[in-house]
Amino acid sequence: QRFRVNVKSRQPLPCALDVSAVVAPPRLELYAAEGPDAGRLLSDVDFGSMFYGQAREIKAILVNNAPTACPFVVSVASDRELAVANAKKRLEQQAADEDLGE
Repeated sequence: QRFRVNVKSRQPLPCALDVSAVVAPPRLELYAAEGPDAGRLLSDVDFGSMFYGQAREIKAILVNNAPTACPFVVSVASDRELAVANAKKRLEQQAADEDLGE
């Protein structure tokens, strides 16, 4: 966007300030923190095949590019669509609770 702002000044001539900006929507981005993919933007995290009782740690960096806080939820599910739907429900409930002052 581009616009002009008139600035009040002690100078006899009017002063204008040209302002331009690129506005990006806020979003969270997840980046690999270690290994051969370090620094790469991740769309998902693959833990591979695991059995009950096993543990695996994958380090990543969550980046909020917005100037305000952004809530997030981490879900583990075999069904990605179900995990996303459940995360949205939790975020909506969290927002509703905040609106009620809880």
